Amino acid sequence: TREFYTPNEERVNMAIGLGTLDVDNIFLYIGDAVRWDYSPERLLDSGASVKTVSSSIHTPSSFSSIFSGNYLPQHGVTQFGQSLPSGMESLFDIPEINTYFSNTINDHFNTKPKSNSLIRDTLNISGDETADISEMEPPFLHVERGPGGHAPYGDFEGNAWNYFEERGNSALSVFRDEYSKSIDYDLNWFEQQREKLADRDLLDDTLIIYTSDHGELLGEEGVLGHNSPIHPNLVYVPTVFIHKDIENEDISNRVMRHVDLFPTIASMYNYSVKPSPGRDLTSESFSGQGACFYSKRFNTPLRYLPDGHLSYNSMWDFHGGHVFADSARRHRMIVLLGQLFQSCKRNFMRRHIGDNLLFYLHQNRSYHSPKFSASEAQSLIDEIIDLDGGSVTPSSIEGEIDQQQLRNLGYLE
Repeated sequence: TREFYTPNEERVNMAIGLGTLDVDNIFLYIGDAVRWDYSPERLLDSGASVKTVSSSIHTPSSFSSIFSGNYLPQHGVTQFGQSLPSGMESLFDIPEINTYFSNTINDHFNTKPKSNSLIRDTLNISGDETADISEMEPPFLHVERGPGGHAPYGDFEGNAWNYFEERGNSALSVFRDEYSKSIDYDLNWFEQQREKLADRDLLDDTLIIYTSDHGELLGEEGVLGHNSPIHPNLVYVPTVFIHKDIENEDISNRVMRHVDLFPTIASMYNYSVKPSPGRDLTSESFSGQGACFYSKRFNTPLRYLPDGHLSYNSMWDFHGGHVFADSARRHRMIVLLGQLFQSCKRNFMRRHIGDNLLFYLHQNRSYHSPKFSASEAQSLIDEIIDLDGGSVTPSSIEGEIDQQQLRNLGYLE
């Protein structure tokens, strides 16, 4: 039976027992585009589950936060083609352990060798990506990026671009049913990975963490997918901590943040990291709020329009959040026009153009019932932006980015 637990400052995270857990290995599974309200019950029932605020709604930015424990204003990675700044500490810098990264999502989208991986370049990861969890040598940290709920949804044969082109302006129930099917497929794969650990008698020595890099829009505001203005269904994702010594329970009124993962995992390997916005959850409580940032430039295909830019800052708690547009309204309208004319989702968006306009025109917006004001949210965001003296310049990845791969993933709008 699952308990219902509300953490407080007096009772520091002993509810899930990370501070007393004795393990040699950690398996961090990051399912792509899994939103909180579509998390399967059998996943949440498998451990201590906590609503999580993604650090960004775009894969390269959110993965950079997961790996470094820093928000976008500190690591500066806004898009593929950039990588974590040289010298910025990350998960795979933890000494005296074997580190492995696998990109299972490549099995769906990349026809090139697995070593040709955009996310590996973003995170400055070297080494073998083909290693299987059944062969990894303890003590290990294994990070796997799984397909999660990323398009194409369901049983569609083809890439994300083809999927949205073919589905066009289908009924919302089609997208949502097929998205649910993708989540279920991904969870089946995740459970098979756990079984491989069980077959090696490693479950007792391994902490398993399931999370996602960002959520997904399934028709809300007339939008599909991600790479849009920030919305709660893009921000809230699940995190589940799984081990026999961790109670199966829901955490309420507090949130996890992506930036908490690096200091927490490092601490479990007895490694001290440099101070960052993240919390070490082996000795600190879950946070009351978490930030989500998004910044991306779009190449507008319309001849007489300049390129557009979407940039948003936001702050969230368990109950809701505040979103602030950080790019000019004209830039947001340019991006929307480009999507209405050129995006693979254009037919669906045109059908819901009134919702699109409102979504992109809003300067600032509050969602649901956050327990803090918009001015308090802005102050918290300003504190994060001002850390380390402000923004940094990410490293540039050598060579040209595979534009066709980005198109297949649905990232070129």
